[in-house]
Amino acid sequence: MHPFLAPDFHIHWSTLVPESVEPDIRHGLELAKANIETICSQDTAGATYESTFLAFEKASEALNNGWGRLNHLDSVSDNPAQREVLGKMLPEVTDYYSSLALNDRLWAIIKSVGESAETATLSAVQQRFVEETLADFRNSGADLPKEKKERIAEIEAELSKLTKEYSEHVLDSTNAWELIITDEAKLAGLPDSAKAGAAANARAKGHENAWRFTLQFPSMFPIMQHLHDDDIRKQVWEASSKVGGYGDYDNTALVWRILELRHEKAEILGHSHFADLTLLRRMAKTGGSALGFIENLHTRIKPAFLAEYKQLAQYKA
Repeated sequence: MHPFLAPDFHIHWSTLVPESVEPDIRHGLELAKANIETICSQDTAGATYESTFLAFEKASEALNNGWGRLNHLDSVSDNPAQREVLGKMLPEVTDYYSSLALNDRLWAIIKSVGESAETATLSAVQQRFVEETLADFRNSGADLPKEKKERIAEIEAELSKLTKEYSEHVLDSTNAWELIITDEAKLAGLPDSAKAGAAANARAKGHENAWRFTLQFPSMFPIMQHLHDDDIRKQVWEASSKVGGYGDYDNTALVWRILELRHEKAEILGHSHFADLTLLRRMAKTGGSALGFIENLHTRIKPAFLAEYKQLAQYKA
């Protein structure tokens, strides 16, 4: 049994424990690699849409399920054992996904079928799928020379580590902050349900006759939305604005390195900026177009913003 890879529509979350991660993800990798090898090994002359494009779509299905569930758990139910094994498997999984578009044999047969006469006989939806798949490969560097493909793979490997570390800093700095209130009068305006939750939270942490608040949304939102005390609202807002930006959790260096690597990747793939690469197949098309839209929107809404700000300032006064 491999609970992380189970194809069941209803996910049995209680069975997804850290001890199952490594064997399940390794099995998912083995299945995926075997499926890719089957696609690559077929005779080009006999290859079809079903044996290439559809087979490629399904090749990583089990791994996608397992890795997706693990990352979801990492976001909502972090624990040391789970974090450790995720970090252990991350390089192998990243290497697999990065290798797909850089696999010369796979690209050769996918491109051969995608550019064959058979494509014209497919349905409109199937043709669109072929176009998108070919674009995925090309935009990921499938046509690059070997040395550039290798550099892309190196960049992806480093980015996966950096972005994981970034997320962990955000999570850890969020969890590290707390506000303990012992004077119930300061909770004026807060809904009873929020007060009850904060009291239970405090008791769970060993604080009697107190209310504990954190930067988790269910705890933070009622304060910002309902609490009358300006100073507490300011304290919570300032703490939330510093998440991932101080001490051991400071993401500044990570952000600069991520930007540097993304820019290098974009240049290798023939784009001036990472924004151009990201938006290539989206409505905006280019970073310049997206920035122009935002600046135009800013200009149009600024008068209304200033008017509302003035009203709030007058109300506060």
